[in-house]
Amino acid sequence: MTVQILHLSDPHFGGLADIRQAAINAVSTTGYAVSFTACTLIAGVVLWVFMSDLRFQSDAAALLSFMLVVNAIAAMLIVPAWCVVFRPHFVVGGEKSRQVERAAPTNVALMMRGSPEFRKSSISNN
Repeated sequence: MTVQILHLSDPHFGGLADIRQAAINAVSTTGYAVSFTACTLIAGVVLWVFMSDLRFQSDAAALLSFMLVVNAIAAMLIVPAWCVVFRPHFVVGGEKSRQVERAAPTNVALMMRGSPEFRKSSISNN
């Protein structure tokens, strides 16, 4: 669930200068999907608590459902707040680094394409 918030928040963070508004936009667009996924997973696991005759399995289901609730809350509230406070490079600087990669492809990318530019640079280096 956290990965979904971070993955889908990338266009919001890249397009806006205000990171707080970008975090609000990211949560408002992906929040429904994350909530639906969390409720579906929790509903399936909670059934084990009441339907299982094995004590260990019902205790494990209760613990797992608690962990899923905490993960859903963290994905919706804590992760976007951390992105605003700590401004990680993979969220804030993502678009700039992608533009640099497009403008100047690396030798590895040129080699994978089999381009003549890579052959020329490797010949001139030797």
